[in-house]
Amino acid sequence: MTARTEIVPNGALIARTRILAGMNKSDMARKAGVPHSSIIRAEQGRGVSPKTALGISKALGMAFDDLFTIKTPDGAGEDSGQAK
Repeated sequence: MTARTEIVPNGALIARTRILAGMNKSDMARKAGVPHSSIIRAEQGRGVSPKTALGISKALGMAFDDLFTIKTPDGAGEDSGQAK
């Protein structure tokens, strides 16, 4: 099985920011233009698609790099200290 690049969300930060913005998961899904299940997945810290990551970043008004870490198979390009 081949390893692949993965976008890993900081689920706790996404959930906290969403709640502080007064949005439920359905509200955020609509604002981000993604399915409700994608919000659940992100808040659980599971890998998401680029479309989902960008939508969540825009919906919350936060930088991609503050909410997500890109993990590559060889470890190159990882941001330290972010949701791993």
